[in-house]
Amino acid sequence: MAAKNFGVKQVNLIGASGTPTIESPNNININAVNVAISTDMSVGGSIGISSNLSVTGVVTAASFSGDGSSLTNISVSSATLSVASRSGGVNVSVAAGIVTVFGRSSDTEVSVAF
Repeated sequence: MAAKNFGVKQVNLIGASGTPTIESPNNININAVNVAISTDMSVGGSIGISSNLSVTGVVTAASFSGDGSSLTNISVSSATLSVASRSGGVNVSVAAGIVTVFGRSSDTEVSVAF
């Protein structure tokens, strides 16, 4: 079957009842510089993003994964620092929210819990 292409500049869905639905037995590709959604959006499956994501507002999730090394503006309400060294000689300093641990040997263990 030959491809069926058609050009549309605008689609107006008229009628206040029900939920308009667009269905396709195959993928629907939207190729545009920007795609605007001017109201809430619900996704029933997963979203794959192959580039940067910019969000204005609050991002919430059941969990986040990754190392988080590039996260910024994160506040912690409380933290516990535990330093143990079998040979002694460990110095800990805290300045401007940065914890620095100096140990004399490789037997120094540092644990930070938030």
